[in-house]
Amino acid sequence: MSWIILCIIGLAATAIWPLGRWTLKDGGKPGVAEFWVSFTVALVCGAGTLATGDWRGAPAGVWVAGGALSVAYAVGFWICIMRALQIGPSGPTATVNNMAMAAGVLYGLIVLTPGRATAWIWAGLAGVCAALVLLGVGRPAADGLHRTTGARWARLVALGGAFSCLSFVIQAHVGTLYPAHKYVLVWGPSACRPCCCCR
Repeated sequence: MSWIILCIIGLAATAIWPLGRWTLKDGGKPGVAEFWVSFTVALVCGAGTLATGDWRGAPAGVWVAGGALSVAYAVGFWICIMRALQIGPSGPTATVNNMAMAAGVLYGLIVLTPGRATAWIWAGLAGVCAALVLLGVGRPAADGLHRTTGARWARLVALGGAFSCLSFVIQAHVGTLYPAHKYVLVWGPSACRPCCCCR
């Protein structure tokens, strides 16, 4: 069952990029896309929370982490990264956002489980980071046509990347320390964000 859930999450995480690009075409609003993504995630994770009983006895730390994750995802991805995609090239923008996963891995290796990393783990992390960089620079030249990497784009990407790092650190933290409450972590912020977007 966990493999099925992992595959669904992987597919959804991959689909969010073309969905985001499609949403931003012709002056689309990232907030509208965030509303529907958050609404859908809230329904799915809400069902998972009820089905698995994740909500029972969820400690305050999970709810606090969920609130921080909400801000990190809403501001970092939907405001900063999506706006950076509108004004700059997608390759470097996606690379900075995706490279943030290294922050979660490093937090897990250094803080949560110190001393457990092997040379193979470090080599694997380096390989994944290198692959992400190569994917970013390997985008077609036409992708960068009429798109600049100016100071505004750099600020948006830097802020979005920092929030993405926070998001991955939170996921690693809760996944390691509170593995029984993973649905609550995602459901809480997702259920709250659509209300915030409607204001």
